[in-house]
Amino acid sequence: MVKYKVPATSANLGPGFDVLGLAVDLYNTVELEEIERGLEIFVSGINSDVIPKDKSNLAYTIISDFFDRVGYEAKGLRINISNCIPVARGLGSSASIVVGSLLCANDIS
Repeated sequence: MVKYKVPATSANLGPGFDVLGLAVDLYNTVELEEIERGLEIFVSGINSDVIPKDKSNLAYTIISDFFDRVGYEAKGLRINISNCIPVARGLGSSASIVVGSLLCANDIS
């Protein structure tokens, strides 16, 4: 199993527009494990009730696309997401999932 913890971010700080940003003390954690078969997605934390737990899950789509691009075929996947960055609040929740998922997929492939 591989695991990455990725911070929230905020951009558009005052007169800095998209040039200045900062990391926030909130994190999303993505864990990825190859299993014998199937897909298991577990989500805990903030907004876990609205985050998909099927193939439409952002982490899964990113990991699946990465594996397709590098030619890696996983037997099955277990994805654990600890969501501590509120969704749709401008803190980069989706971006943190993308980064964490890519890092995990790279380590597995």
